[in-house]
Amino acid sequence: MYYYKEELINIIKPDKPDPQAARVMQEILGGHYGEMRTMMQYFFQSSNFRGKETQYRDLLRGVFLEEIAHV
Repeated sequence: MYYYKEELINIIKPDKPDPQAARVMQEILGGHYGEMRTMMQYFFQSSNFRGKETQYRDLLRGVFLEEIAHV
């Protein structure tokens, strides 16, 4: 179970739009090596893990849960 409360410490109001910064943020979150891709990769690897060595599955699942926190 996950609990998420969206409450910012500091309210940030930009002076003007910054397209270059937006491109960088988009790449970080959803780009080729972004957080969403990495999170989904570890999720599918842990879900499709077959075998008796469950500590490896648990390790992958732990990394997946950590990646959720980054997103």
